[in-house]
This record gives sequence, C-alpha cells and structure tokens, in this order.
Amino acid sequence: MSQQRLILLIASALGIFSLFLPWQVLPFTNEMANGLHGNGWLVMACLVIAAVAAVAGKRRQHLGRLLRITCLLAGIAGSALMLVFLGGFSGGEAREDIGYAPYLSALACITILATSFFYRPSDTGPAQDKI
Repeated sequence: MSQQRLILLIASALGIFSLFLPWQVLPFTNEMANGLHGNGWLVMACLVIAAVAAVAGKRRQHLGRLLRITCLLAGIAGSALMLVFLGGFSGGEAREDIGYAPYLSALACITILATSFFYRPSDTGPAQDKI
C-alpha cells in the first residue's frame, strides 16, 4: 500500500473513532454528547468517503486523479463542517463546553485535505514508498 493511501486510511479511521468520543457538554443536563449529533453524520460521511477512496483501485500506486479529487473534496467539506462546529458562531469567544474529540476530528479532516493535495501521483509505475 502506498504511503499516501496509508495516511488517508489512518486519518479516516482516527476521525471516525473520534466521532464516538465526547464532544460537547449539553447545557442543562451536564451530560456529554458524542460527535454523531448534529453535523457529525456529515463529517462521518466525508471520512468514510476518504477511507473508501484510500482502499479503492491499485493500492500499490498513489491515488488517481478522480480518487484524489474525491478525497480533496471530502477533506474540504469535513474541514469546513468542523470549522463551523468549532467556531460555533460564538462571536469570537472561546467555548468552554467543547471536549477534546472535535479537535481530533478536525485534525483528521485537515490531514486528509493536506495528504490528497500534496501527494502527487507518480508518472510511471507503482509508488516508490511501499509498505
């Protein structure tokens, strides 16, 4: 498996795992809500799309153009959703009700975006960084 696909798969798995961790303290009950509430399902869809693209096709080569664009769009959508959640339209004030898991999910989305943007497919044959 090429290094690009491996990084995408690990980042997607880490992001999906972070959706099940505590994200936010609910206002009246002081209970923790996980990332599957609200827009978390959309973030999960973006992460699953990136994971499926990472294992599709010839795994010894970098992603082709279509799969790379798919991962790029999934990373952009996931990062935008996480920015909306983390910003929370709080007027620039820091939110104290957020746990650590949304930051982990945002990092996974940004990693997917950066990996699909900066890793270019090789011109000939399989990728040199086989694992």
